[in-house]
Amino acid sequence: MPTALAPLAAHPTLERVRNGRNIRLIGFGEMFRQPIVKGNFAVVAFNARNFPLPKPGGYEEGYIGPSTVTPILRVARALEAPVVFEVAHSEFGSEKKPYTGIITRNGMEQGVKLVVTHILAEYERLKMAGIPIGIHYDHGSSAEIMKACIEAGFTSVAMDGGDQKSWADLTGKAREWVEYCHPKGVGVEGEIETVGGQNPTEPEQAIKFAQETGVDVLVVTLKDNKHGSVPGTSVMEEERLAAVRQALPDMPVNLHGGSGFALHTLTRASMRGLFQKLNYATLVYEEMVKAVPGWLEILNMVAGKPKGTRPKEGRDQLALTDPLLRLMTPEVVAAAEAAAEKAAGAVMQAVGNVRTAQYYSV
Repeated sequence: MPTALAPLAAHPTLERVRNGRNIRLIGFGEMFRQPIVKGNFAVVAFNARNFPLPKPGGYEEGYIGPSTVTPILRVARALEAPVVFEVAHSEFGSEKKPYTGIITRNGMEQGVKLVVTHILAEYERLKMAGIPIGIHYDHGSSAEIMKACIEAGFTSVAMDGGDQKSWADLTGKAREWVEYCHPKGVGVEGEIETVGGQNPTEPEQAIKFAQETGVDVLVVTLKDNKHGSVPGTSVMEEERLAAVRQALPDMPVNLHGGSGFALHTLTRASMRGLFQKLNYATLVYEEMVKAVPGWLEILNMVAGKPKGTRPKEGRDQLALTDPLLRLMTPEVVAAAEAAAEKAAGAVMQAVGNVRTAQYYSV
C-alpha cells in the first residue's frame, strides 16, 4: 500500500526555503480538506506563466516585465483566499519548444529554484498576511523534474499518465510517485483518462485508481472540455462529477481546463461541492498579453500565425519575446497585470473562494 501523506513539515527543504520568512506554504492535504468539509468552494490553481526577467540583484530586487504571479497574489490577498501556483511540464521548456523555458534557459536545478524564488519574493513584497499558498508541478511526466521541484520547495506534484500504455503501467507509476513524495510531505495528484484515449472518468474506475495508488487529488475528465478552450464552450457534466464525488466523498476532485467554462457554470458546480480544485490558466494569460500593445502581434509573428490568432497559439514562442519585456514601461506592465488580476479575481469569486483563508489553521 502507498505511504500516508506526511505533514508538510517533513518536506526536505521547506524550512530552508522559508528561512525565517513570514511565508505560509501549505500542504496538499490541508489545502483541499477545507473545501471537502465546507462543500461549497474550490481553490483555484493558476499557471505561473510568463516568468519575468529578474533585475540584476535578483527577484528580491524586482523584475522586468509582467507575470501572472503578481496579480494572482494581489487578488488572493484582497479576497483573503488560498491559491495554488502551477508550472506545467511543458512550461519548463525544451530545445524544440522554448515556451517559458525556465529550465531550458537556466538549467534544471537553477530553473526550478527560480520558480520558488520569484513566487516567494513577491509574496513577501506584497505582504500577503499569511494567505495560504501552494506550489505545484502540473502534468508531471518526468521523475527527474519532479524530484528537482520538491528539492526546490514545491509542495505538490501531478502525475501525468499520458505516456503509459496500460492500466498496470499507469497505476504503477502513480504508486511510485506517491511512495516517493508522501514521506516528504508532498501531495500527489493523479489522472486516469489518458489510458486508452481521452475517455471521460467513470466512478468505478475512479474508485479503483484511488485505492490502488493512494493519490491525494483526482483529476476527473469530462467529455467536452479541452485545455485552452474558448470560454463558454466547455460542457459541465454535473452528474458525472456528482457520481465520482459520491463514490469517493473524501477525495478532492480537480477540474482541468477551467478557462473553457462560463463563470456561472463554475459557480453552480462549486456550490454543489462537485470539485475542490480548479486549474485555470489560458484566460488569465491571454488577458495579460492582450493588454500590452503589440505583444500579441509579435507572438503571432514569431510563431508564424495569422494576425488575430489567440495568444494561446503562440505560447511555444513566448520565451522569444523576452526582449520586449525590457521595453515595457511601468505603466504597460501595470496594465497587463491589472488585466490578469481582473480575470483571476472573477474566477476565484465564481467558485466561492472569498474570505476562505480563515478556515485554515495557523
